[in-house]
Amino acid sequence: MRDDGPLTSPRSNAFYAHARLHSPRRGDARLATRARARLAPRGQARLVARAHTRLAPRGQARLVARRRSALVTPRQLAMLLALAALWGASFLFMRVAVPSLGPVVLADARVAIAGVALLGYAVAIGARPALRVRWRDYLLLGAINAALPFSLLSAAELEIEASLAAVLNAMAPLCGALVGAVWLGQRVTNAAKAGLVLGVAGVALVVGLSPFTFDAPFVAAVLACLAAAFAYGVGANLVRVRFAGEPPLTMAIGQQLAAAAVLLPLVPIVPVRSAPDAVDIACLLALALASTSVGYLLYFRLLAELGATGGMTVIFVVPVFGVLWGALFLGETIHLATIAGGAVILASVWLITRSPAPVETPNAEVTSSVR
Repeated sequence: MRDDGPLTSPRSNAFYAHARLHSPRRGDARLATRARARLAPRGQARLVARAHTRLAPRGQARLVARRRSALVTPRQLAMLLALAALWGASFLFMRVAVPSLGPVVLADARVAIAGVALLGYAVAIGARPALRVRWRDYLLLGAINAALPFSLLSAAELEIEASLAAVLNAMAPLCGALVGAVWLGQRVTNAAKAGLVLGVAGVALVVGLSPFTFDAPFVAAVLACLAAAFAYGVGANLVRVRFAGEPPLTMAIGQQLAAAAVLLPLVPIVPVRSAPDAVDIACLLALALASTSVGYLLYFRLLAELGATGGMTVIFVVPVFGVLWGALFLGETIHLATIAGGAVILASVWLITRSPAPVETPNAEVTSSVR
């Protein structure tokens, strides 16, 4: 006898559930909506997890970069101050030695001694550089980024004080930004434009209100310092174009040795001015070995530990030590115009360096900062 009651057997219940699941009725649509609602948080969680997985390297890189730039250990701070002191002292050493050695001989001896010392260090640690393949590029880099600015700064310090040369040389990052915009088409932000205007105003303040005699030799010396800063700016952009990925130590050695080769033919034309004494020789050795060779090694270490942005912090401290050493050892007067104009120039450098710019290799930072 047939039973018309409800289907109560397991097989009947399974058949009923299957039919309800696959039949296009309103109840099924509601069930599907509820199921999606229940599964939505899980799906969102999976999507978020995937997004975190994809973005993890970028996020971690940014976090690491922020921590590296924000957290400076006492050892790193000591290295940064030591580097700024050495680079600031280079203006003192040039001021003392250039009256006897002359600008060309001083610059040539400086880069030759520094290059040989760095080469010896590279051989000692098993990192002998391969320079023959790109010797033409190194000749160009050495001429623009070492031979020319070192000679110009030395010649300028025949007429002006070391402290003024140190302050004017802080224009190098601004010149680098200007050259990068014109040559490489880099975007110049509003902050960078304001920095360029401030830089020009700072130079005008330093020179215009200085108590020095405003004659032709003084103007020529100031222009020589600014030309040296411009050469550093060209050299920094040259590195971005031709030396991307080059090991910094290799580039430092190649640049110094190439600069020595470029300056050597000019030594008979601009010879030694007078017989140097022991103090002149000591300043030459300190300029080559301490300010240049050791300065490079300290800077490479800071770049490795703090990154390019952290390493550029030294730019703000070098003029301070340049003025300090000139006052302590040469008896130079710290003029109000030097302090005010230097502060304006450093503010302009801050605006330039904080502006968003393309990612740069450490090499570019080295070439635009080493004195």
